[in-house]
Amino acid sequence: MNQTTTTQATDSQARHAAKKIGVRAIKSRSHISLDNFGGYMLQDPITGGVGKGCRYELSTDDVLSICNQ
Repeated sequence: MNQTTTTQATDSQARHAAKKIGVRAIKSRSHISLDNFGGYMLQDPITGGVGKGCRYELSTDDVLSICNQ
């Protein structure tokens, strides 16, 4: 497996784990800035409220550990 495939697999795992607990894992698509660290945000799909990662600071490992608690 190459780096791209591994990254895509962990991204998919993070999104699946979030969906399993009823939240949405959203990856930043913007350029990295003071308010955007280029990672993930966990969002309530009904209200649109941010649960964790309001500055897109969560990594895939962070998302997986939060969802598996």
